[in-house]
Amino acid sequence: MAGSSFENYNTNYNTDPADLSGLGNLELIFEGVATVLAPFEIRGRDLGAVLEGFDVNFALGTLTLGGADIRQVQLVDTFDNQPGWSGSEALYVSNLIMNAGATVDLNDLHLYYLNGGAPKQFFNGDADLDGDVDAANYIAWHAGFGTTTGGIWETGDFDGDGDVDAADYIIWQASFGSVTSEGAPVPEPATLMLLLAGGVLAIMRNRRK
Repeated sequence: MAGSSFENYNTNYNTDPADLSGLGNLELIFEGVATVLAPFEIRGRDLGAVLEGFDVNFALGTLTLGGADIRQVQLVDTFDNQPGWSGSEALYVSNLIMNAGATVDLNDLHLYYLNGGAPKQFFNGDADLDGDVDAANYIAWHAGFGTTTGGIWETGDFDGDGDVDAADYIIWQASFGSVTSEGAPVPEPATLMLLLAGGVLAIMRNRRK
């Protein structure tokens, strides 16, 4: 089904992940229609950032966001898709691709991915998708700051509007220090203050121009 496109929403009420194990071979692409917030019903048991979570569990092969236009996907948990499971549900994907215009509204839910390595948790502001929001992501934003068109996720366009500005910095700042369990350590407070000061100065310089 990779490469297929659907104009309408599709619904499947199956509650047995083994019946839909083929999702691991599926690439789901959300792009275009910038004004539409696309709800994505999550179905997997939220086991955290562990390999077990990708073992069937309604895990998806590839999720591609953005490309032709802004595309915001909002995770939702409207139905209990896991009979006998009392915990929360999450979305597991083997490959997560953030193209131009891609944004994710986590909606207080969790998205986990592999991207060829260890399990990682998605955080807004994580430009390099390595599972944490740290100084490297600030550097990516700072390098892209001032871009007015053509901005992408990895250059700091975290709201998917095509430019890299103060709004994207605020997204990074709000998520700063978020880290996948047992991931990279959070920078020391002194480092954090230097980064925040640098971001504010960059914003002020831009306003003076």
